[in-house]
Amino acid sequence: MLGDDPDAPAASPPSPPRRMPDIIVVEQRQINFGQDLKFENDPFRVKLNGLMKGEDYMSAITAINDALKVCRATNTDHALLAMGPMMLPLIAWSIRYKQHRSQRRKIMDQCVADFNRSYPDLYMRWQTRPEKRLTIMKRIDAEKQMNQ
Repeated sequence: MLGDDPDAPAASPPSPPRRMPDIIVVEQRQINFGQDLKFENDPFRVKLNGLMKGEDYMSAITAINDALKVCRATNTDHALLAMGPMMLPLIAWSIRYKQHRSQRRKIMDQCVADFNRSYPDLYMRWQTRPEKRLTIMKRIDAEKQMNQ
């Protein structure tokens, strides 16, 4: 029969499917006319993939949201942005926006470090490129991704 050549090399066995790591992608929404982000702290709206309990997730994300309140846009920022056609207020607004952005980055780094200390078996990562995304995964899976 065709294909039953005994001299032909044996076909390699199929490789097992690669397991994708379980990841919690923390949903976020824009607030203050798109100037700030707030993370979804309701565990029923986020797929936890069995990595965390709902109460732990809610307390961790609430702590991040509370820490970020100090760097959110205020009424002063909104007023400066609304007076944009006069151009001079935009200079003050851009300075304030840059300060808020730098403060937000420091707070996020601190919150991620605190989470990673509190949950030694989990790893939180704040990614800013290609898009802003907060993820939580098993530490073993995170180390495998970093070593690749």
